[in-house]
Amino acid sequence: MELRPYDSLIQQLGALDSVQLSEHTDTINYVAFAYKVDHPQQEWVLELSMLGRLAVLARTGEHQWQRLMYPGDQDLHAVEQQMFALFAEHQIEFPSRATLELPIDMTLDYTDPENARVYHALFSDEDFLPQQFPPRCQR
Repeated sequence: MELRPYDSLIQQLGALDSVQLSEHTDTINYVAFAYKVDHPQQEWVLELSMLGRLAVLARTGEHQWQRLMYPGDQDLHAVEQQMFALFAEHQIEFPSRATLELPIDMTLDYTDPENARVYHALFSDEDFLPQQFPPRCQR
């Protein structure tokens, strides 16, 4: 965590037109650097795993994740395209929803054992199931 491997990426994201980032990393629950990304037209949650060059990016609204975003999505906003170009430069990969939802035999402090998924191992120990993403969060 002290190495801050994504600082260069975060600085580049923050330099995009009208993009503002605020960090919300919780060292108790997260194994990822967590950011809220704001733009006048949209908000996102970005989590960058501390375990490897892996990330999740989700459009948000009404204080919840609305949709997981992927580089190949056909309806990306211009700023999302710019973000994914930066992620590609930094060799960041985005696990599929199916991968994130895979059960994992892992004991966590906050997530019930029957709810533990690959998402929890890579990003966050919050008792939040990836399958609770809205139906539009496919892939």
